[in-house]
Amino acid sequence: MRAVKVKSLCGVLCLLGIISLAIAGPVYGQGVITHTPPGDYLPGEAIELEVLVEGVANPVRNVRILYRRQNGSNYRETAMESEFGYFRGVIPGQYAGNDGVEYLIVANLDDGSVLTYPEESPYENPVILDPESGVVSGESGRGPGSSGMKSVNPAEMIISPRPGSTVSADEVLIAVSLYTLGDVDSSTVRLTLDGVNITGETNVSSSLVSYRSTAVRSGQHGIRLSFKDTTGKGYQPLTWRFTVRDQEQSTQAELNVNGGMYIEASHHDIKNQVESINKFSGDVRGSYGWLDFRGDVYLTSKQDPGLQPRNRYSMQLRTPYMQMDIGDSYPGFSRLGLWNTRVRGVNARLLLDYVNLHFVYGSTRRAIPGVIEATDPQDAFVSEDIRRLTQYTFGRRILAIRPSFGGGEHFQLGFSFISSRDDTSSVSLKPDVSWGNVTPKDNLVLGSDLYLAFDRKNIEWESSAAVSWENNNIFGGPVSSGDTLDFGTDSKIPVADLPIDPSRLSSIFIFNQNVQPLLPVPSSVDTNMNLQVHPWTLGDYRSLAYQTKLKLNYFHNVLTLEYRKIGAAYNSYGNPYLRRDVGGLSISDRIRLLNNRLYLNLGYESLTEGLSRESQDRISFHNYTAGLSVYPGGNYPEIHYTFKNNQRRNGIDDFLVISDTLAGNTVDRDTVDNRVHNRTMSNTFTLSQDLSLMGMSHRANLTVVRSLKNDQLTRAGDYPAIGYSLNLFSVSVRTTYSSRFSTRFSVSLNNNETGTGTTRFQIASLGARYQMLDDKLILSGTGKFTRSRGTPEFTRAGFDSRIRYQFLEHHSLDADFQMGRTNLETDNYTNLIFRLRYSYDF
Repeated sequence: MRAVKVKSLCGVLCLLGIISLAIAGPVYGQGVITHTPPGDYLPGEAIELEVLVEGVANPVRNVRILYRRQNGSNYRETAMESEFGYFRGVIPGQYAGNDGVEYLIVANLDDGSVLTYPEESPYENPVILDPESGVVSGESGRGPGSSGMKSVNPAEMIISPRPGSTVSADEVLIAVSLYTLGDVDSSTVRLTLDGVNITGETNVSSSLVSYRSTAVRSGQHGIRLSFKDTTGKGYQPLTWRFTVRDQEQSTQAELNVNGGMYIEASHHDIKNQVESINKFSGDVRGSYGWLDFRGDVYLTSKQDPGLQPRNRYSMQLRTPYMQMDIGDSYPGFSRLGLWNTRVRGVNARLLLDYVNLHFVYGSTRRAIPGVIEATDPQDAFVSEDIRRLTQYTFGRRILAIRPSFGGGEHFQLGFSFISSRDDTSSVSLKPDVSWGNVTPKDNLVLGSDLYLAFDRKNIEWESSAAVSWENNNIFGGPVSSGDTLDFGTDSKIPVADLPIDPSRLSSIFIFNQNVQPLLPVPSSVDTNMNLQVHPWTLGDYRSLAYQTKLKLNYFHNVLTLEYRKIGAAYNSYGNPYLRRDVGGLSISDRIRLLNNRLYLNLGYESLTEGLSRESQDRISFHNYTAGLSVYPGGNYPEIHYTFKNNQRRNGIDDFLVISDTLAGNTVDRDTVDNRVHNRTMSNTFTLSQDLSLMGMSHRANLTVVRSLKNDQLTRAGDYPAIGYSLNLFSVSVRTTYSSRFSTRFSVSLNNNETGTGTTRFQIASLGARYQMLDDKLILSGTGKFTRSRGTPEFTRAGFDSRIRYQFLEHHSLDADFQMGRTNLETDNYTNLIFRLRYSYDF
């Protein structure tokens, strides 16, 4: 056999493997998500993502991509499909606009644990992708997986439309010459327009690819053409943009409709718990003249009247001057008000450039009737039978209005009114039953936001501020003129002395003694029971929140500075995930070098949590991050490295000693250690390389993770040191034998050590994928073995398989089967999952 030289890969893998094993120590955690973000993307083109879930001892239940336009109001999500160990998913092209894309990845494991990418605060610090500028056709090393591909010359191949050109809607002809290559396998050609696969409508030969359409709408569009040679080796894909202008003469409006649907049935037998799940999902999208429309529906048999709804319905209507969503939507005003919260109702926007109006009305949660629980007759502390309603939830409605001025391209000033109230009539109560401990609430938020952009949006500044009222119990309604309000133990103000009768505002907000604070403005009561406000002491506004962010894009740097402060009493039901009672500064810089082949990410965050507490009880956070991504191209590996250093500390230096006095003597009864001072350092290194060996194409991935959390304090007694350490070493190799057959092999070592013990995992998997019948039939399967030594000890052997068959032109059938056998010291069980899905697209 002839020896083959491989550039540096084996040496690098071996060296790093030896180093990582040498430093390997006890590990905390159940694995990581290994992912290589693409360097940038083509606007309008779907973004394909691929991840590996490494070092997990428990099966992966599902993996999802959450994505949105950069600085968008809410995340949308799509499931990633498993293919012999990899998970692949697509961000649709309509969300890959010119303003950038943000996304994160979430993996749910079978034991209920969750992995995310990025690992730290993924919702607040998602992956950010920038759009490509200019033509990027066939550039070597652009994005993951491009190295090792055969090069092309776009100028010789692209016939029409020329990159960056503008054409009429009736002149859209996509034509690419393959003649100069000579060895293209026409069955591997794939053409997409704006992320939509149009290969089935394309004329393909070994020398020419052509597609003509009169249904392409005005605006900017993206094209992607990929293909392989007759040996199965891939060419660098061609990607470019063009613009369609409005037709000068009016034409009769045409109805354009496409969409898809799937029906899925699955059977789960997990730890002897049997469950059958049925799903239906469908969408219809299209246009008629100036009107764009879309309808989506998702139904599942897991819909339960005792839980919040799992089914989803939505209808979207879009015109140049109005947008309306009916059903489930995720409207966004600002992060301080209405943000990333599902609303079932109406979400409408009037867009008139200089004057706009955003209106939202619906429900953010539905009512759950609850159950009646009677008093235990054996309870000696209850003298009579009491029946209470428990496990109930009041339905919550929301009304939000945001008028704004300015088109939003360079300037917009908005004002927000957000009212969210529990409906006390949504849960019925029988006469002989009393309420449990859940009370109906009311929330009102008034805010303002400002956006400014200069120098072609290279300078962007956005700020927002809001004040909130929250009533934790609206039973009994608002106070009346004969009531008094307490401002402290001995400070009572008659309601009649207030300038406004609170009962007149009850349709907007119910004002009673349960509002805390009673006034959003800092106030006090003097000795004569006179109310005084102090509007200029900004630091005393407990129900005020504000933030400001400046973004600068110059010299290949995207520098972002942000400051925020959220009061302890501030709360918006439109964003229940908002972190409160916190303030601080964050700085990040994303640097692009060497023609976008090298990315450097730097970040620093300084936050203080517990602003309302005493100074020594506040916890300060100092977080440092640094990341490096290298796409060298050619036969050189792609490299990604991330370093994080997180520190937490409060101002408490001593133990709290609790003493008792017995017979005149002081005796220390207990000690409480409330000190916080720890540091977490983590390093993540990944290396990926494409290479040819023995006539086959390979892609190898190496992942090394090292994380260490140290308690900086000396602990004693019942307070053990807070800390863990983590090491993960993983190697995987995907081999392509031909355009139809490929395999993947991976091995990972994952050692865990916490205060409860040490566990070492060894995981190996082997998968294969085979395409036949002109790629209409795809067979794939993966075998996986896991051994755990420590706490607990077990072995698990599993097998996943999938059959995908595409019949006719728009129909496909998928069948998945998963089986895993787990052997514990005290128990053995087998998990089975079977899924059957029929899909249709048109």
